[in-house]
Amino acid sequence: MNTRGNCQLNVSVRTAGEYITATVAIKISENGESSIVVTTFKE
Repeated sequence: MNTRGNCQLNVSVRTAGEYITATVAIKISENGESSIVVTTFKE
């Protein structure tokens, strides 16, 4: 759980000499609807 109360997972790998991180966050609202956000960035 992150500071906003969402389930979050970060995965970092090194490829071709650079670090790449993928982040997946899952948010479930009070009425049961869910949102999934996937972000990828180079460090």
